[in-house]
This record gives sequence, structure tokens and C-alpha cells, in this order.
Amino acid sequence: MSRRLPETGPGPDVPTAIEAYVAALEEKGVSRKVCSAHRRHARYITSFLETGHVDFSYAKRLWRDPIGGEFDNELAAYIDDMRGRGLAEATVTKWSGYTYRFLSHLRERGLSSLADVGPEDISEFVTWASALHAASGMAGELTMLRSVLSFAEARCLVCGTSGWVPRGRGLRSAPVASFTDDEVARVIKAIDNTTAMGKRDLAIIMLAAGTGIRSSEIVALRLTDVGWEDGTVTVRRTKAPRTDVLPVGDATLAAIADYVLHGRPESGCDEVFLVHHAPYEPFAHGHSLHKMTKRYYDAAGITGRAGLHRMRHTAATGLLRSGATADTIAAALGHSKVENAVSYVTFDVEGLRSCCLGLPKGGDSR
Repeated sequence: MSRRLPETGPGPDVPTAIEAYVAALEEKGVSRKVCSAHRRHARYITSFLETGHVDFSYAKRLWRDPIGGEFDNELAAYIDDMRGRGLAEATVTKWSGYTYRFLSHLRERGLSSLADVGPEDISEFVTWASALHAASGMAGELTMLRSVLSFAEARCLVCGTSGWVPRGRGLRSAPVASFTDDEVARVIKAIDNTTAMGKRDLAIIMLAAGTGIRSSEIVALRLTDVGWEDGTVTVRRTKAPRTDVLPVGDATLAAIADYVLHGRPESGCDEVFLVHHAPYEPFAHGHSLHKMTKRYYDAAGITGRAGLHRMRHTAATGLLRSGATADTIAAALGHSKVENAVSYVTFDVEGLRSCCLGLPKGGDSR
């Protein structure tokens, strides 16, 4: 944005320059979500230039009106409970936002505490919230409801809530398909690793396919996290306050080394993977890798969902085929509960087929 400002520096033309910048992004096909984020940040800048302070009044996640009744105290206690259970701050922010909307809706219905909630209130909220989401998006709302009701039941505010929140396959998105070995090979072959960016992208995709770590954990990986001698990477989990040490294959380690030695720009940053335009900095977040992976999936002739998340499912399925236990798969993916890792595993159809008994030939079919 600064490149579009007048040579005299920030002044009255800042809003115009920012709008031109966002318009250029839209022209390039940048998503609406990213453009909205740029406009939001632009408001921070202009409010500071005009008033000397940053105006956050429109940021609803940061500033919430009191709900009323006992709900504010219960929301604060629920947030403390999530932090006490070691949930990542991003998860706490997400679930507290969902919960705030849920409790506000209950308040509008005349309730004043979670102790007043009954199954009919949950049913009405689900009906109301379903109009805000696609079918797959309701999964997050339902998970929040179960979590909040579990919290309320543990504090003896309600009881017998196990059947209050509906379950159903129609409320969940379809499982993400993992790649076959041939598809992974085609994606890797589509990368031109003679260029600096190609070396970076090859290392990222091989790391994701081999370990299953999240894209946000890949962009946060530092040079000191790579164990060159023992063939490991130390991963700081983004959804839990802990680190794990995972093994990496020789080919993946060699790809990372090739990038660091022959492709990575000179930079004072500690992160392994950098953007390849000045200033040479780390990726802003894991979503930044989505377009890169889609480009190679398209080149490999692979359709369906893009992004590194499919590589995460692929790594989980590979562990299953190698005979790894559910506990091992969950630990490798960074989940504290085994059931949270189930959705990442695509069933090994060939393995199941090998367990089937053959049909008898002729004779009594009984």
C-alpha cells in the first residue's frame, strides 16, 4: 500500500490510494475475504491518521455488548474453562464468538441463564442458525452447543443434555479424499525444482505429504526446528500449546536442505519458508499456501478440493495402511483426542477387500 502513496508520504490521499490498491487486488482475482481484510486494516490506518488513535469500534469480535442476566458471567467462565483445558487462543476466540451469539439469542427469547435452557431452546436455536450456514457449516455450531452444554452440565446448571443437540450425516461435510501414491507423484512431478520458488514449493508439499502437519505449522517452521542430524522437525502446534518432534524422510529432508542452501532468499527471518518478493518475509498465515498447491494440483490433472489439507489426510491414511494405531495417528496429527483424528483417515479399501472371504463356487448357496 505504501508504494501507492504520494512521495510526500501519508496524507489526505490515503483512502484513495488504499481503494486503488484493493481494486487492483480484485482485478487479479484475489478473494473477497482477503480484500475485506485489507479494507479493515485500511480503516485502522486512516482512523489513526485522522484522530491519532485506532478505531476498533466496528470490530465486533473485539468489542461485544453485554448480554445480560447471568450469561456474561457464564461466558467468561466458559472461556476460562477452555483456556484451562489448554485450547489454543485461536480456538478460544472462535468458540467464544459462537457462544456469544448463542447466549445472545437465548437472551432475546427471555432467558437469563444456562440454567433456564431446555431442549426446545436448543431446537429453536438450531433452526434459526441453520439459515446462516450451508449444511456443512452447521457442524461448528453443533460442536459449540455440545461443548457449552457439557460445560453447563459439569457445573450442575442443566442435566441430561446428551440428546438435545441433533446429530446427522446431512449436517457434516463430506470427508476429504486422500491422494493415491500416483497422484502425489504427479503433483511432485508438476513442480519445477530448478527455480528458487520451485525448490520451496517442493519442500513444502513433500513435508505436508510426509508428516501431515498443518499449513499454519509449516509456515511457522524455523530453521532451528529442523533436525538435520537425526532427520526430524520440531512442530509448534497451532491448536494446542505444545510442541511435537516428528520424523521426516530422507527425500523430504534433502528437499528442505536444497531450498535452504540454493533457493531461500537472504533474510534475517528465522522461518524456513519465505515469500519470494521483497521484502523477503515469512508467509502471513497457512492460507497463503492454498493458491500455490492448487496450481500444482491443476497441473497434475487432479480435481476436487485444493489446499494442503488433502496432504494431511493423505499422511493419516498412509499411517493407517502401515499399521499405525489410532493413538499414533492422533499424536502425529497433533490431536489430544483419538476421535478428533478419525475424520482425517480415508478407509483403505484395498486392505478391506483383502479381508473378504471368497464366494463358494456352485453347490448349496446357504
